[in-house]
Amino acid sequence: MLKRNVKAAVGFRRPLKIQTYRGFGSAKDVRVSGRVLEDKPVHDPAEEDPWWRNLTAMYHHWQTDEVSGCRVACEFAGHRQTALSDEEGYFEFRFRPTRPLPTGVYHTATLSLPPQAIRQGGPVFATAFNLVPAADAGFGIISDMDDTVIRSYASNFWKIARLTLLKNARTRLPFEGVSAFYNALAAGPTGDWSRSPASLEPEDDPVAPPNPIYYVSSSAWNLYELFRVFLRVNGLPDGPILLRDMGVDSKQFVAGGHDHKLEKIERIMDSTGDLPFVLIGDSGQDDPKLYRDAVREYPGRVKAVYIRDVRDRTRFDVRRIAKEVSDEGVPMVLVPDTVAAANHAADLGLIAPRHLPGIREDRRGDRLDATGHAVERQETV
Repeated sequence: MLKRNVKAAVGFRRPLKIQTYRGFGSAKDVRVSGRVLEDKPVHDPAEEDPWWRNLTAMYHHWQTDEVSGCRVACEFAGHRQTALSDEEGYFEFRFRPTRPLPTGVYHTATLSLPPQAIRQGGPVFATAFNLVPAADAGFGIISDMDDTVIRSYASNFWKIARLTLLKNARTRLPFEGVSAFYNALAAGPTGDWSRSPASLEPEDDPVAPPNPIYYVSSSAWNLYELFRVFLRVNGLPDGPILLRDMGVDSKQFVAGGHDHKLEKIERIMDSTGDLPFVLIGDSGQDDPKLYRDAVREYPGRVKAVYIRDVRDRTRFDVRRIAKEVSDEGVPMVLVPDTVAAANHAADLGLIAPRHLPGIREDRRGDRLDATGHAVERQETV
């Protein structure tokens, strides 16, 4: 706030931008969200970028200049609403169209800032994509990101800080098999759908998979673009990415954590009627407890829970929680790798067995040596 006041006093103002996030909802109820920020140029990530360029880019992602009290207009499905950005620049709209929306697609919302908010460079517009799952979807997928999809070492502060600050969306590594497994889940046991790496321009229309997928993480919203690009580069199914506001609240020093993730999962499941879900996470943080709570809160709506085993000292607690959940009729499986989860999912009829060879061969986390053979790539931490 002080920095914004000083800049305003000396007359230094950058143009504004609307940062939009993937929205979601149902045929009758859709949420659109985003943030109003000063528009700073950010370098597009490249595999050959040196550490210092990644560090500079990450600084710009974290050092955002949010704009509070800015009136944002949103047009969606023939309706128009306005809202004020909060003290951190965030805004959210909720639309209940008079006619049910088509399902199985992303719907677009157009956002704009009023002329009095525009500082220079002309009108400010943005497009938000909002997922409405297919009416005939077999199930949805809710997945954690850190140490579930992307190698993060989230339980080690120094390792995750080094990876976050010194690497970028193109050089961070996924776990082997994750892309192929998630595409198989998104296709379902009878479908044939896959996500290929695509261009990174935000105006590209995302494609909704037959089974919707949602990514939920305790990472800050400042990392949204990193995750969005990472998913596209590695061919993972497109879906809403729900992150954490790192602001301070009256109850705890940093808002969010376990309660934040459970709240996001509740919002997803509340918006999808009686659609069942597959939940995927890791043993390094609160995922087993979080998913146990979700199983109990939504009885009959969780088909399976997969927990990647990333930290030995939590194994006893995870196995105890897994037994509690399994005793309630929902398999919670502690798996060493993606292939183990895929084999179990095939046995349950969640994915087609024909996808298993592709999952075993998906080595996006590897590099090839001079002879073309896979050599395991390790994150430099």
